[in-house]
Amino acid sequence: MDVPPELGTLVRDGEEITFLMPTFLTAAELEFKLDEGTDALLDRLSAAGLSPVLDSGRPSTT
Repeated sequence: MDVPPELGTLVRDGEEITFLMPTFLTAAELEFKLDEGTDALLDRLSAAGLSPVLDSGRPSTT
């Protein structure tokens, strides 16, 4: 899942503001992320048609 860098950062009056997003992960997904990296986890979620954002009741991808 590719996210354009400009979606995560805003520059206003010379100050850079970085936006963070809460992400709900299962223990298995967290382990996968630590082993394979964030991009691999986001790709896996995208392939499963799931979003990690604001859906704590979604099924696990593992």
